[in-house]
Amino acid sequence: MNRKQQRGSVIVICLMFLMGLSLIAVSAMKVGNLNMKIIQNEMAREGLRYTVLRAVEQMLSSELDFVIGSQVIIVDGKTINLNKQCIFSQTAEGYGVNFGQDVVPINTVWEVIATASDNGVAVGMLQGIEMSMLQTGC
Repeated sequence: MNRKQQRGSVIVICLMFLMGLSLIAVSAMKVGNLNMKIIQNEMAREGLRYTVLRAVEQMLSSELDFVIGSQVIIVDGKTINLNKQCIFSQTAEGYGVNFGQDVVPINTVWEVIATASDNGVAVGMLQGIEMSMLQTGC
């Protein structure tokens, strides 16, 4: 081959190499964007999960809020649905009906189901609780 026939081959090879690098760069950017969306969704889910945990702790710390059935608590502007159900109760050890007191402590086991959703992210949580109460039990 003489010089005239080889004149444009370097440019063609460089353009093909550049096109290959461009395709690799575009693919890397798409993977990076996808990973960023996954991380954002995970952060939103974890944030909502901690909000649900705070709602359960808030409910447990208030004796007035601890009633059987469904309850709605708003924490950080998010609505948390709580459903409390007593599973088991018995008179506390060392006490009995003939103990001579009007109120006998009752050991109870509760199941709390907490759910919340925000901007397409949903979280559900099941929390078991054992507590002694000065009530009639379940």
